[in-house]
This record gives sequence, structure tokens and C-alpha cells, in this order.
Amino acid sequence: MPKGLSGRKIAITGSRKIQEFGEIIERQGGEVIVRPQQGLLVLQERELERDLFRLLKSGTDWTIFTTGTGLGALLDKARN
Repeated sequence: MPKGLSGRKIAITGSRKIQEFGEIIERQGGEVIVRPQQGLLVLQERELERDLFRLLKSGTDWTIFTTGTGLGALLDKARN
């Protein structure tokens, strides 16, 4: 019997609880893509752009944002 996320790609963009989220997703049959875009580090513009294009090109069925900071950075970069 297929699991709930079978065949789905799920992107995790946060820096917290990546392993826990990943294990839940994998137990449900999903493929985890980790692309942390936030944290205590200074935003790396080129890395963000590269990862954003990679995410858009490869696609994702779901994306989990753990804070508004990471989502805001992605949206700002996508607008430019």
C-alpha cells in the first residue's frame, strides 16, 4: 500500500529540526530536499539565488517554511 507522501518531493528550507522533519517525510514515503535559507549567518545572495533556481527547476510538491525569515528572503530574491 503506498504511503501518503509516496512519489512526492518535499523541500525543507529551515535550519531547525531538519532531521526530525526529514524522518517524518521519509516514513511517509516522501523524498526530502534540504535547502536551509535562514539562520544566524549573513545571507549569501549567490547561494540563495542558486538554490532558488535549483528548487524551481527540480520542482517540489511541498515546501516547509519554519519561519517567516526564510520565506521572506526567498520571496524577495524571487521578485528581483
